[in-house]
This record gives sequence, structure tokens and C-alpha cells, in this order.
Amino acid sequence: MTEQNIQTQQDELQHIFVAYGIAKQGGTQQVTSRSGKSYEVKIPANCLEETKLRLKRRKPKQNSKRILQQNNNYFKGIFNKIYENFSQQYIAYENGLNVDVDNENDMIIIVHTLFDNSTNIEKIIYDLINNADIKLTSKERCANVYQNISDAKSIDDLPALNLLEFIISSSQVNPSVSKRYNIASQSSRLFKIEQCIENALTASNLNKNEKQLIRGTYQCIRAGENIANFEILNQLDTITALPSVMRYT
Repeated sequence: MTEQNIQTQQDELQHIFVAYGIAKQGGTQQVTSRSGKSYEVKIPANCLEETKLRLKRRKPKQNSKRILQQNNNYFKGIFNKIYENFSQQYIAYENGLNVDVDNENDMIIIVHTLFDNSTNIEKIIYDLINNADIKLTSKERCANVYQNISDAKSIDDLPALNLLEFIISSSQVNPSVSKRYNIASQSSRLFKIEQCIENALTASNLNKNEKQLIRGTYQCIRAGENIANFEILNQLDTITALPSVMRYT
């Protein structure tokens, strides 16, 4: 097994859903790691479905000073010796992600979005809603739900969300469109849970490390990893009423 393969196995994989406007125009989005730490991630413009971004988080080994890795001939020509000696050790920038480095594994971020340059997913969904045999008020509610989903917002109108999911799942829409909608819809449900967690942590008397541990544990649950700390699971259950929220997921 090569060093590169070993490195890849150690990377933390994160799937995030990005709002239509941010994916189209570019922007930033907060991502929480399994350690509970949060990072502001730069999303490039015209960011398409399943775009991969790498977040460098390893701390330099010999010096606390952070140096940006540059790949241009001008830099190499003037500082060639420095570049060769340190470019592999001091990295705080790659693929547009400018972050403070930590002594943690890198994070591979998979972007999901309803933005698409070639397929008008919004029109496809709105056509399904308009052609559905339901009341006009229900169509309006489903349209509002889709807009919130596309904008990466949590959904309060769960009956309309469930109705929209039924309309799409029972249609003959392209499977790739249906898959992307399902990811977006599931993300909107998770946003609601995350809001509950953040509201509870804000109102709690827990210290910074305890809050970070709870956030990290939740991220592990999202990723389907085993949790050995049942005390933290009980805290999540207590402060957020997860069973009552997650029954909709």
C-alpha cells in the first residue's frame, strides 16, 4: 500500500449540501468535523454536484509559522530552496480552502447541490408540483418547501415536505434528479436537528470542550460511525429530544 493510499484512508470524509445561490456564485459555508471543530469553507463559483474539496488541517512539524503552498514558477525561481524544503510540511491552502491548520487528519468534502449548469432541476420539480392532482394551496406549500430546500434551509412545514417527497418518488423523473432531490431533502431535515442542538447548547451551562464533544458526536452519528460514549448520546437525547425530531428523517 502506497503512502498516498494510507493518507487517503486517514482523511475524514464529509458530505455537505450547499445552497443554490452559493454553489452558483461562490461563497463560504461552515463545516463541523467529527472532532466538533467548525471551519469556514470557501465554495468556488459554479460548484457542481459531487465536487470534491480538500481541507488541510495538519499542524506543521518543525515551526508554528504557516506558509501558503504556491505552485507558480516565480515563487520557485526566487525561493526555490525554501520551497523544496518546506512545501510538503507547511500547507494551509489548497483547492480554495483557506483555514487555520490543526493537528488533525485532512477533510475531504463532497459537495451536494441543486445547482446545475445543464439541467433545470427547479423547473422539473415545479412542473411535477403543478401537474399533481392536489389543491392549489398544497401546490403553493410544496413550492415553498422546495425553495427552502434549494436554499439549504430547514423545513417547518413537514406535511408539505412529505407530500413533495411522495410526488417526486411516484413520478417518472430522471433518477439522477430524484437522487439529488432526496439528498437535498434529507439535508433540510438534518438542518432542523442541528438547529435544535445549537439552540440547546447556547442555552446550556456546558463549557467549550463539552459543547465541542457533543457536536462531534452528532457528526459521527450522521456519518454512521459507532459511538462508545453513551453519556454523550444521553446528553444529545436529553437536550435536543432527538427521537421526536428524527422520526421524520
